[in-house]
Amino acid sequence: PKSLKLSRQLLAEAKKNEPEITAVVEEIATVLNAEITRLEDRFKTENSLVRKLSDYSNEKNLPIKVIAKRINDVLRYTYLFPKSRYAEGLNSVQTHFQEKGYQIGKIFNGWLLAGTLRD
Repeated sequence: PKSLKLSRQLLAEAKKNEPEITAVVEEIATVLNAEITRLEDRFKTENSLVRKLSDYSNEKNLPIKVIAKRINDVLRYTYLFPKSRYAEGLNSVQTHFQEKGYQIGKIFNGWLLAGTLRD
């Protein structure tokens, strides 16, 4: 299906860019004294990406090709900060990425799922 082909293209592009991005992520973590967690899961799985493309295409009633251009979490990272400096840490991460020329996309707030099955 088209969603499989597009998901493979998105993953290939992410894998091409990953070494440079991961180096920046690690540099920022060092500067901010933050921990990076689940680095081994930084790539969305092919199955998850296929499902997301298909589901969003159906929900939004848009072609999968259009949805693929909106996907911004094929490569994702998670920083951990102590509770006492969580907000400061988040803001600092964003600032550092912007200073390096990155645009900040959608930010996932895991706190909204605290205590749920996904937690």
